[in-house]
Amino acid sequence: MSTETIRVDVRIVAATNADLETRVKQNLFREDLFYRLAIFPIKLPPLRERLGDIEKLAESFMARFCPGVTLSQAAVAALMRHEWPGNVRELRNVIERAPRRFSSPQSRHLERSIAPSFPSHMRLAMVVHCE
Repeated sequence: MSTETIRVDVRIVAATNADLETRVKQNLFREDLFYRLAIFPIKLPPLRERLGDIEKLAESFMARFCPGVTLSQAAVAALMRHEWPGNVRELRNVIERAPRRFSSPQSRHLERSIAPSFPSHMRLAMVVHCE
């Protein structure tokens, strides 16, 4: 055990889907902690309200998890029809899971890869093209 004081300078990035201002008023969140965290709040709408981001995010995740694989326009359209209740995390998880189930470098229907993840109307429309 040390008795020496070490000064640090840290920044905390925190995210929540709760309305913390309301929670503070209801005494469900500590007011002092709220004001420590709320120095520079960034309010980001849910993914379902940012349809223009879906294709770029999906392409980024595909490049990371399955380089050389692209999403067809049908796949992009299907992704944009989904409501994404899990927001970007859900999209990332779906894209990350799908390529792991490919067995050869030809075009694949994602319906087999993500069957548990999407409603049937989306599964049938999703196709990827491996280069």
